[in-house]
Amino acid sequence: AKGKVSEPRLATLADAPVGKSLRVARVAVQAAEFLQFLDRCGITPGVMLTIDRKEPAADSIVVKPANSPVVTLGRGAAVKILVDE
Repeated sequence: AKGKVSEPRLATLADAPVGKSLRVARVAVQAAEFLQFLDRCGITPGVMLTIDRKEPAADSIVVKPANSPVVTLGRGAAVKILVDE
């Protein structure tokens, strides 16, 4: 079959819109401590989450992973998490 496979458009969690359901596609950093932190928060590849709100004054993002409590992430962490729709 002829056709093109479109690459999913990935965005960082920091740049993704508030209120939209997103899938964690991958984590751009492989540092064990950071990956363990994300695992404890329920933010792992394949997990669906929603950005609840962004707090520019605190440079933070509040997210709600599926089946996990709400988590507040700093922008530095959020730019390392890639998501798609």
